[in-house]
Amino acid sequence: PDDRNRADLSVHYGDARYHFPTDGAGQISDSNQFTTDRGPSLSAEAAHTFSDRLSARANLDWHREDSRFDDAADSPGDTSLFCCFHSRDIFNRLLIGARADVRLPPALTFTAGVERELQRETGTTLDTTRGNSGLYGQVLAGLGTAVTLTAGGRLDDNQQFGNHLTGRAGVAWRVAGGTRLRASAGTGFKEPSFFENFATGFARGNPALRPERSRSWEVGVEQTLAADGLTVQATWFDQRFRDFIQYSAAPLGPDSVNYVNVGDATARGLELSVRAPLGRRLALDAAYTYLRSRDAGTQQRLLRRPRHSGSVQLSGPIAGRGEFAVTARHTGDRVDQDFSTFPAVLVMLPSSTVVDASVELRLSSRRGPWPGLVLTGRVENLFNATYEEVLHFPAPRSTLLLGGELTVGR
Repeated sequence: PDDRNRADLSVHYGDARYHFPTDGAGQISDSNQFTTDRGPSLSAEAAHTFSDRLSARANLDWHREDSRFDDAADSPGDTSLFCCFHSRDIFNRLLIGARADVRLPPALTFTAGVERELQRETGTTLDTTRGNSGLYGQVLAGLGTAVTLTAGGRLDDNQQFGNHLTGRAGVAWRVAGGTRLRASAGTGFKEPSFFENFATGFARGNPALRPERSRSWEVGVEQTLAADGLTVQATWFDQRFRDFIQYSAAPLGPDSVNYVNVGDATARGLELSVRAPLGRRLALDAAYTYLRSRDAGTQQRLLRRPRHSGSVQLSGPIAGRGEFAVTARHTGDRVDQDFSTFPAVLVMLPSSTVVDASVELRLSSRRGPWPGLVLTGRVENLFNATYEEVLHFPAPRSTLLLGGELTVGR
């Protein structure tokens, strides 16, 4: 409505059905089993600027998902062991939060906020709720024009897992000659999903799971090499996880559960990137990641995490009326589990390269009472590559997505 107030509302509804005639070993086993997921999501935010030094905002997010699994009889006489299984689970998530930003001269910003999250899942054999309250704060300080410091903390009171205190801190230093150095460190925790805690049917959840906890740090350097903006970056990262949650096809323990805390795990490596302007607003972006991951107990690589991955993207304008981008993504070989044998064995998924393309066209610009119209298009897996992100489950072939945006009003 004016320069000091803003309100945003987003509403989304999804409806998807996935047919899978195969079992976990990739063998054709059932002609008519499928899952459906449908439901709405709503997000609202209101912000008010009291002065140049004080602003505040409040937000509300709500999501409901109706998930079903249906496997009817293949024929009137079908009496097989896994015939005629049906389940339904309804998941609701509500998040309410508020935060304030206080800016003090010359370059100091304090942020403080609270949020409350409620989750509930009801289903064929399940009716459970979980709540989490969070309180957080952060300070961002600029020391002259060269150094920026960030420090923050968060306290979560989880209804099922108790209190957790996490934090982070970082520093960025702009050195003369187009060089920027940065470093950061932090901790986190992640609660198990309802499915990991309470699943029934083909997989059995574990109510005794502990939340995953992590600590991480990274150091990086960014260098601008030319006046036209050629930029290279390098970052070394190190992550450590405690109480890592993993799935086991063979039921474990006296309760015969399929999800367990396996102990500690690590993931560390190097990220490299370069951005090269090519003239006439064309740009080439390239990135490479080397990742070394380990399960501390077995000393095996973590599942489905490639040691080598990277991407190359070419982007640019279209006759002054839009933009295009073509991206090639390479994923190196990685370890997975083959459930076609019992017990499951570790195998190596081969590497793959997938090309995506996108385009955005402005058919009209907003002028006076006339609306602005933008059309978007994206093709995923442009060349119809055959690959698997999970063993025995082929990834989608070429997928076309079309969209548009209409802008009206002032």
